[in-house]
Amino acid sequence: MKTFLASGMDFSSVRISTVLLFFIVCCLHARPTTARSDRTDIYTQAWETMLDRIEWTVQHIEPGYFPMLADNATGEWKTHRNPKWTGGFWVGMLWMAYEKTGQEKYLEWARAWNDSILGYEHEGNHDRGFVYFYSSVYAYKLTKNPSYLNSALQAARQLVEMFQSSGGIIPQNLKDKENVIIDTMMNLQLLWWTHFNANENDPLKNSCPEIALLHAQTTLTDFIREDGSTWQSVHYDSSTGKIIKKHTHQGYSDSSCWSRGQSWGFYGFLKAYEATGNDVFLDAAKALGEYIIVHLPDDGVPWYDYDDPGKYKDTSAGAIAASAFLQLSKTVTDPNARIIYYEFGKQMVANLIKGHLTPFIEPESLVGILRNGCYQIYKNADSETIWGDYYLMEALAALIFERE
Repeated sequence: MKTFLASGMDFSSVRISTVLLFFIVCCLHARPTTARSDRTDIYTQAWETMLDRIEWTVQHIEPGYFPMLADNATGEWKTHRNPKWTGGFWVGMLWMAYEKTGQEKYLEWARAWNDSILGYEHEGNHDRGFVYFYSSVYAYKLTKNPSYLNSALQAARQLVEMFQSSGGIIPQNLKDKENVIIDTMMNLQLLWWTHFNANENDPLKNSCPEIALLHAQTTLTDFIREDGSTWQSVHYDSSTGKIIKKHTHQGYSDSSCWSRGQSWGFYGFLKAYEATGNDVFLDAAKALGEYIIVHLPDDGVPWYDYDDPGKYKDTSAGAIAASAFLQLSKTVTDPNARIIYYEFGKQMVANLIKGHLTPFIEPESLVGILRNGCYQIYKNADSETIWGDYYLMEALAALIFERE
């Protein structure tokens, strides 16, 4: 079993002066102002359009159905009854709307959809973190309803039971125990949270942070390249923990950098630092974030893969990264760095709004559609994604409600 407490990798070469240079370059590449540009605060306007999108969605689907992907033009959602890996993002949007507005209608809708997501906690995949951190954890935070606490703890228990001590990892699912993906860094949030919220006598109190730490350190060692880019997937021998291969599922090639995975890693390592205080995770987050800054195209919105420009955009990768930059700005202590990361995240959000969010790009369109998300290049390569919507809302909330 892996028991190391620190990675041998050195990410301390991240330099604020370099980040500042890249920030200036990015600002020069900012999109020209388009529809609604006369408004003094496009972020507040964008937040309102996202609330409008929630209203429209509630009118067109019922609790028990979860939106995942939508047509760029019509906004019609493809839904599923099983929350799969994305159902929690829709529920999280409802809880966020209630938290920030205080309006009872959002509370009613959030409860209805959260209640319909209960019962899937023990499905055998790492997505229990995605699903229940953004639904039941959020619900318990705002309501203190013990049923939501129980739901979150049950989902965390599922992740603990999936842990493989030989490799120090949580596999993507129990059907393929060799496969581990960068996305799981996000699912560790449920384990960190459980450590702080489980009963003192609950074994999860200690097992959750131990497993989360081991998985984060394994990912740090095995998923990050020297240039700060990441592999999407690493396969481990389930008996010995030795690496079998490194490759991609959704990127351009096994040696390329899939942009959404890069954003997952950036965000996930930042959360690992917040939970542990281990500087190596903060250094890793900075390294992944700086890679994003360097490789963003002129319009400031990622391609689906940084090594396959000109094919498909992925606005969801941009939204995840933007939210992470805004959070990073509150995490670092250097005052100049705080400004730089904040302004960079803010500019990424502006680029998403001006270039991809209706009605800013198409005044007559249904409002609140974040277009051009790339789920998979071979299927649903250009659509609205519910996770892109969630992280855009999260970034907007940080800009509007958490201003210093």
